[in-house]
Amino acid sequence: MSLGPDPALEAARARIGAYLGRALERAGDEALRLFADQVGVEHLLRVLLEDEDSALNQLVEHAFADAETLSADVLAIAPGILVVGSGATLPFSTRSVDAMRRARAAAATGRAAEVTAADGLREAAVELEPEASLALAAAGFVAAAAPPAAAPDGAAPVAESGHL
Repeated sequence: MSLGPDPALEAARARIGAYLGRALERAGDEALRLFADQVGVEHLLRVLLEDEDSALNQLVEHAFADAETLSADVLAIAPGILVVGSGATLPFSTRSVDAMRRARAAAATGRAAEVTAADGLREAAVELEPEASLALAAAGFVAAAAPPAAAPDGAAPVAESGHL
């Protein structure tokens, strides 16, 4: 055994370094897609689980597990703004969070019993590009025609809590 440079080892390091660099870049893209503040190990795990050439994907498949299912489970705990349900996990944009906060505030001000999908759509429409606003109007949506509905007698109205 030599303590000097080993050409085979150097070639392996270069190959692994290039692969890892690409994987980290894809993990960064995944973090951006999820509106995360930072790249987390979960983002890298998803990238490696979804890459059929990665050792992690091959290990999982060899162990008779489903890399796609594990990737979906990792997504549910990944840093980012996500809507997590029993059937899917989807990114939720920061503009959507702002729209939902405004919808909740409007519902609280109007003493509505709940924040409805129409409330969210009304507030999201405020930030749409002009073409999208025109398309909604052409489809019959008028934001002013969808005010929050007041809570029926005896029902507790939405409280302004700062939460979505």
